[in-house]
Amino acid sequence: SDSKKEIKVRHIRIYHNEMPIEIKKHSDAFLSEKVHKHNVYAMNGENYMYFLYKGQIEKKEITEFDLINLKTFIENRNLFDLPLSELSQKEIYSSAGKFKGMIPCVAKLKVGQKVIFFKENKDELKSIEPKEVRNRIYKIRQLENDGRIKFDYHLEARKEEEIKKEVGDGKTKVDFDNPFPKVRLSKSNLDFVLEKDDFKINPDGTIIWLF
Repeated sequence: SDSKKEIKVRHIRIYHNEMPIEIKKHSDAFLSEKVHKHNVYAMNGENYMYFLYKGQIEKKEITEFDLINLKTFIENRNLFDLPLSELSQKEIYSSAGKFKGMIPCVAKLKVGQKVIFFKENKDELKSIEPKEVRNRIYKIRQLENDGRIKFDYHLEARKEEEIKKEVGDGKTKVDFDNPFPKVRLSKSNLDFVLEKDDFKINPDGTIIWLF
C-alpha cells in the first residue's frame, strides 16, 4: 500500500575501516582466560549480505547487485529482516547516464547460507531424484566486490590447499552430475533456490520445498 515505506538499500552508509567487531559470545564452557577471546570477531569490512536484483528492461534481462558489509548489517539488522517487497528497486542507467528503468530485489544472500542450483527453473527440483538434488547443494563462502560469489559444495571436507590444486579459486559453472568442490559464479549465473526462503533441510537430510 501507499502507506508502506520502501527501504532504500543504496542509501545505507557502507563502512570500510578494518576494526574487528563482536558478533557473538562464545559458550561459557569455551571461554578463555583472556577477555578479548570471549567473543567471536569478524572484520567489519567483509561483505556479509548480497542483494540480487533481476528484471527485464526493454525486453533485455538485467541482473545487478548491492553488497552490505558486516558492520552495516549489524547496525541495521532489523532493516535487513524486512521482506523483499519492502526493499526499494534498483535504478538502472545506460552507459551515458540515462535512466532506463527499475528492477526488483529477488534475493538476500548471506555467507553460510545454502543454495540448490537448477538448470532451467526451480520447479525441476521437485521432479528429480534426491541424489541429483544433493549434487546441487552448495554453501555461500564469499561475496566478492565485483559481484561474483564463491560457493563450497556442501559435502566437501578437504583442506583448502588441496581443493585449490584441483579447481583453483573455483570453477565458473556448475556440474550437475559430478559436482565441483568449489564454484565461483558471476551475477548472471546465479540460478538457484535459497535456504529458508525456498527450502529447508531436516535433520535427517530430507528437503522440504517451500514453493
